[in-house]
Amino acid sequence: MYKKITAGETVNFYVSISDEDGKEVDPDGLEFYIKRPDAVIQSYTLGVGTDITKDSTGNYSIELTMAQVGTYQYKWKTSAPGISIEEGSIKVGAPVF
Repeated sequence: MYKKITAGETVNFYVSISDEDGKEVDPDGLEFYIKRPDAVIQSYTLGVGTDITKDSTGNYSIELTMAQVGTYQYKWKTSAPGISIEEGSIKVGAPVF
């Protein structure tokens, strides 16, 4: 769960990937998708650019600025090993000042 986010703030999104035995593993592929409040979907792929960071074996993150007020929906998608899909949403409010 994320703290209250205000438009213009940066958010770190994290994912942990493990196999069926619970051991953290690196996937063959990793993608991150985020749908902004204006319905535009942005995608990021591990190894393409420098947006997704490998923090340790099986643990990855991406840092993005939440520029718009409204609800963002996001999804991490991996491929073998440790196939998984993790998704959620974040509500971003207007700045008070």
